[in-house]
Amino acid sequence: MLLGLSHHCYIVTAVNLESQKSAKYFVKSLSSHPSTEQNERLVAQSSAALNLSPSVIYQSKDWLVTQYIEGYSLFENQYTISEKIAVAMRLLQNFHQVTPIDKISSLSIKSLIEAQIKMNAFTQAQQSFLMTLNQKINTFAQVSEPVVCHGDLNFTNILIDKRANAWLVDYECTSICCAEYDVAMFIAINNLSNCDFAYIFDCYQGKSKKSLKADLVHAYLACCYLINGLWYQERSYHTKENDQYIDLAHQQYSQFDQLNITDKKLVEQLL
Repeated sequence: MLLGLSHHCYIVTAVNLESQKSAKYFVKSLSSHPSTEQNERLVAQSSAALNLSPSVIYQSKDWLVTQYIEGYSLFENQYTISEKIAVAMRLLQNFHQVTPIDKISSLSIKSLIEAQIKMNAFTQAQQSFLMTLNQKINTFAQVSEPVVCHGDLNFTNILIDKRANAWLVDYECTSICCAEYDVAMFIAINNLSNCDFAYIFDCYQGKSKKSLKADLVHAYLACCYLINGLWYQERSYHTKENDQYIDLAHQQYSQFDQLNITDKKLVEQLL
């Protein structure tokens, strides 16, 4: 069994007794995530149809079975950071061509952050501070052309096979939002620096006529740092790897603090 950050996953080998041929499959349990399983299944199938993700062999509300990709994650790969960014942005730009599906839920960042605040064991003063902060950073205008967003484009969710083909996986956080949100989350979750931003935008836009709105990406960044930090901190309460998750939360809160949105620092207020 492979233990992901939020799902139980398995590599299953099936053997044909007559031919003695075997095949490997990646099996993911969805039963403990009823709020996200439909989005994940629908998008996995749509992305596979564009040859961006492994083929879906079987799916239900409890299980997702896909082709097993032999290779390594982009995180483990020896590519330079520039090469990793280029691979990720090419995949993401193509993924954003997935036709929006009516059954996929739209993302409400404000509601998501509110739910995360309530899930954490914060004091009343901390909750009040975070609720006010949530109001402050969610005042930017939404775009009118939403896309299907991956929502968690960290380098571990991109697989590189033996032929150097890149595959996008893990659609638990998928939703309908705008491309700028997905790019901002990519920057936040991979802890990329300001000096990478221009290159990220260039790689995403490529030959496409669609251009990212840099100010909107930066506005989403604050939300993404807070979302990730709150998720890591809440996760630290339920795992033996407490220090690991606290370190990740500290990393995201520190990035938020560098945006100078509030005089009160998240690192000091929450950790």
